[in-house]
Amino acid sequence: MFHELLKSIFLLSITCGGGDVLLNVETVLLDLDGTLGHFEKGDLGKFVAELYAEWLSEHFSVSVKEALEAIFAAVTKVKVNPTLEKTVAEQMLETIAQKLRVTVSELDIVTNKFYEERFDLVREGYVPVEGAEDVVEYLFKQGYKVAIATDPIVKKIGVLKRLEWIHLHHYPYCFIAGAEVCRAAKPHSIYYLDILEHCNSVPEKTVMVGDKIVNDILPAKKLGINTIYVSPKTPDSEEEKVADLIISSIRELTKVL
Repeated sequence: MFHELLKSIFLLSITCGGGDVLLNVETVLLDLDGTLGHFEKGDLGKFVAELYAEWLSEHFSVSVKEALEAIFAAVTKVKVNPTLEKTVAEQMLETIAQKLRVTVSELDIVTNKFYEERFDLVREGYVPVEGAEDVVEYLFKQGYKVAIATDPIVKKIGVLKRLEWIHLHHYPYCFIAGAEVCRAAKPHSIYYLDILEHCNSVPEKTVMVGDKIVNDILPAKKLGINTIYVSPKTPDSEEEKVADLIISSIRELTKVL
């Protein structure tokens, strides 16, 4: 009872985008990069794309620039116009293979070696966000179903490695997003609908927690999923205020759930 009273007081003191109080939430979707983990060397997506492009250039007769263009085309497709009969991995491999004039089988072998031999360079700059492990531990102890709702641009091994590097790999998540298990990438609505199905949840009993308005908050809210925007600075635009709740750090999640 005392805990609930404190929670109510706290809710009144934080910024609420829609003025709603989150009730009856059963499933928590957690973004990974920028929310639970942080890449200290800059833009993680750009870093991985360049690593992968260099790797492809080393194994096929293509320039790094050509490889980057193929990767960008593949990412754009699964975000904007995905083929829902195939996984993100299948779609990206097909797009990249076509543009680089190699077979999908050849590309898949080279890509798997990339995750085995080159992807670990990400580890040098990948660190946990302060309080992330405590928050995940708290959510499971409270009985929530928890999913890792990261953008599924890389294969699942790349997601599992990042979770391991920040000591979050051992929890019984209801779903971990990855290129082989998703049909679309953020911000496509199918990405979120598929996670709800995997976790046997419904929008009104689910909350998406993330640090990106376009990828995390807007698409989830459009589907009726509750949203919590993690932003260390006070939102200064109307778009940034659309989330149901706004918290300044991931640690504050334990005070609102």
